[in-house]
Amino acid sequence: MELVILAGDLTIFGNGLEGLLKPFSDIKKKVAIIPGNHDSEADIFMLKKRYLDILYDLHNYAFKIGDVGFFGCGLANIGPNELSESEIKRRIEKSFNYVKNVKKSVMVVHVPPYKTKAADGVTI
Repeated sequence: MELVILAGDLTIFGNGLEGLLKPFSDIKKKVAIIPGNHDSEADIFMLKKRYLDILYDLHNYAFKIGDVGFFGCGLANIGPNELSESEIKRRIEKSFNYVKNVKKSVMVVHVPPYKTKAADGVTI
């Protein structure tokens, strides 16, 4: 199964959201999504309602495809929908618990966790 992953900043504070996933829906392509610091949880909720047949919400959630687990957390530690570093960590750990026993796992975040190898070389 092919999967498209959209890791946030999908809109400019909600502008451009309409029709964002229609091309994927038209060809029945599965999409995993998290909000960035330019998006809101409400934006993702609206997309989930409209594109339920193709959309996986990875913001605080996890899912498995075969022996691969996907987990994550969107938003960021800056911006109008800011989460603290500790809240981002808590949400990542909680979603990881669902997939921790799979053969492979993929973490999807908008902002990499502070002071980790994932954050090396990233400037915010």
